[in-house]
Order: sequence, then structure tokens, then C-alpha cells
Amino acid sequence: MKYLKTVFLSAILSVLFIQGKAQVITLSKGIDHVKECVSAIKDAITANDGATAQSKAKDLVSALNAVPLKYMTPAQASSWAKYIGQLQADSNHISETATIANQKGYFADLTTNLQAAIDGLRMK
Repeated sequence: MKYLKTVFLSAILSVLFIQGKAQVITLSKGIDHVKECVSAIKDAITANDGATAQSKAKDLVSALNAVPLKYMTPAQASSWAKYIGQLQADSNHISETATIANQKGYFADLTTNLQAAIDGLRMK
């Protein structure tokens, strides 16, 4: 019985700890994180640091996947859906190549698509 009480108490404390750590990411925070990742890629490419650009592009893929759709209106979700696949593809291409010239080409496409995606969200 004492063992069950200990397990039960541990489970409750674990749930409370996880809830305390959990953070609701709003749409604007998600988009801001995406922008920060894009800026980090730009800085790495500008510095001719292909390895860092690759690493930051992986971070961007995670940030794109973390953008919370539940805070989008149906129109925003539809617009986002038009671009998310291409944004992920461009990010993956950057993360898979170490050649700065190729990264620059993919980055140009990425920034164009990201601007169109953000414009489609019509955030205030």
C-alpha cells in the first residue's frame, strides 16, 4: 500500500511539473521563432559558414512544425498550407548541402515563400 501511495504521489508531482513547464505558443510567437531561425541561417550564410547554416536550417524545420495551427482562422490555415511544404523543402535542402552557393539559392526561395506565407496570415 505504501508503494502505491508513493507511485501515485510521484505521478501527480510529475504531471504538475510537466504542466508547469508546458508553454502555450501563440501564433505570433511561433512565427517570431520562425523568423529568428531564418535570421540565424542568413547570418551563417553571410559568414560563409555552411555547417552552421545546415544546423540552423534543421532548427527552422522544427520551428515550422511548431507553428500552432489551432490559433489560425480557416483562411490563415489555408494560406499557411499553401506554403508550408515549400518552406520545409527549402529548409531541408539548406540542411542537406554544405555548399554556400546552393544554400544561397535555397535561402532566396525560402525568404520569398516565407514572406508570402506571413502576408497570407494577415497578422496585426
